Amino acid sequence: MPGIQIEINQSQIDHVNKMLYTLPNQAKAVFRNSINRGLVAARTQAAKEIRERYDIKTGNVKANQTIRLKRAEQTGSDIVGEISFSGTKIPLYKFHPSPSARRYTNRYVNGVSGWRVTTAVSAADIREKGMVQRPKGFIATFQSGHTGIFRRTSGKTSTGKTKLKEYWGPAVADMLDYPEARESVQNRASEMVAKRLDQELYRVLSSL
Repeated sequence: MPGIQIEINQSQIDHVNKMLYTLPNQAKAVFRNSINRGLVAARTQAAKEIRERYDIKTGNVKANQTIRLKRAEQTGSDIVGEISFSGTKIPLYKFHPSPSARRYTNRYVNGVSGWRVTTAVSAADIREKGMVQRPKGFIATFQSGHTGIFRRTSGKTSTGKTKLKEYWGPAVADMLDYPEARESVQNRASEMVAKRLDQELYRVLSSL
């Protein structure tokens, strides 16, 4: 998702500067503090949007995201901050699969016996779509401790074993890359900036 800009427009700037015309440093602090609180509100709203749309725990989102906050600075006639999200794709296993653990069976499943689930693994990464089966998917845990949902490919490793391919869910940036999410995050940030401007201004004026 492209970065979301959080602005204090010229009208708001003029109002604060008019009220604090003898205190320019205090005015700058009002702008900076308001933008920074808007950035925090945007981050919180983004997490809320992800939880509502995707079947994943907050901790798994945080473990796979990078949030960059660009603090308040003058850009043209406005004062602007920016928040952006990035990170790698999240293993589909983190999206509450069913079954959630591998099962031992002596039956042949997909042509192979041993540690296999007896039915294809399903996961509901997007809530409204419900559980979606992943063809020939099975759950495995490697020596590294990583657990995921995998399927066999036609390739071979250097030791002659069948190559596996992991099923992945979206990255955090992809989870937020749709109009409703961007609008929600933007609106929440703008609401917080407007609210904090009034509060910060009042705090300065009441201390005079």
